[in-house]
Amino acid sequence: MQTERAPVAVEIHQVGSDRATSLVAAAALVVGTVWYVLVTSFVTVPPRPDPLGDVPLVENLQRDYAWYASTQTQEWFSLLFVLIGLLGIAYTGARLGWTGSARRGPAFSVAVGGLLFGLGIVVVMAGGQAVGDMAVAGNPIETVNAISYTIDTIGDTLREFGAILAGAGLVALASGAHRSARQRRWGWVSAAAGVAFAGLGLTNLFDFGDTGVWLELVVGAVAVPAWLVVTGFAISSSTVGEERQQ
Repeated sequence: MQTERAPVAVEIHQVGSDRATSLVAAAALVVGTVWYVLVTSFVTVPPRPDPLGDVPLVENLQRDYAWYASTQTQEWFSLLFVLIGLLGIAYTGARLGWTGSARRGPAFSVAVGGLLFGLGIVVVMAGGQAVGDMAVAGNPIETVNAISYTIDTIGDTLREFGAILAGAGLVALASGAHRSARQRRWGWVSAAAGVAFAGLGLTNLFDFGDTGVWLELVVGAVAVPAWLVVTGFAISSSTVGEERQQ
C-alpha cells in the first residue's frame, strides 16, 4: 500500500514545486524589469552627463564612464532579478517538454530562448563590472570603450535572439492549446506573451529606439510573468498544451 501511494506524494510535491518556482520567477521578473527600466530611464540614478563640446573626446568618455560606474550597483541587482526570472522561464519550458504536457519542440524552444537571454544578461553583468573597474582604475579610455562596445554587442545579440526564440516557442505552444476552454485560455496567455517576447527581440535587433523600453515593461512586468503564473499552476494538468497520448 505504501508503494502505491508514493507516486501520488511525489506528484503533489512536484506540482507544489512548479507553482512555487513560477511565482518566485514571476515576482523576480517584475521587480527586476521595473527596476532596470527606472535605472536606464535615469529615475533612480543621476542623469547621464551631456558631452562637452570644448573638450577632447577622451575627457568626455572619462566623464561618461565615471557616471556609468556610479550606476553599476543598481543595474547589477536589477539584472540579477531579471536573471532569476529568466531561469524560471527556462525551467518552466523544460518542464512542459519533460512531462509531455506540451509539444517538446516549442517547449524546449522556450527553455533554450530563456537560457540564451539569461546568458546575455550574465555577459552584460560581468562585462559591465569589468568595464567600470577598468575605467575607474585609469586604464586607457579608448581601450575601455572598445571592450565595452564588444561586451554590449555580444550581450545584446544573445538577448535579442533568446527573446525571439522563446517568443516563437510560446506562440507555437499556443497553437496546440485548443482541446478545451481552459486550454484555449492558457493558449491566449501564451500567444500574448510569445508575441510580446518576440517583438522585444525584433525591436532591439532593428533598433526602434524608445519602443524597446515600453516593450521591456510589457514583456517583463506583465505578459511573461502572467504566463509563468498561469503555466506553473497548470503544469501536470490537462490545461497545458497538447496532452500526452495515453
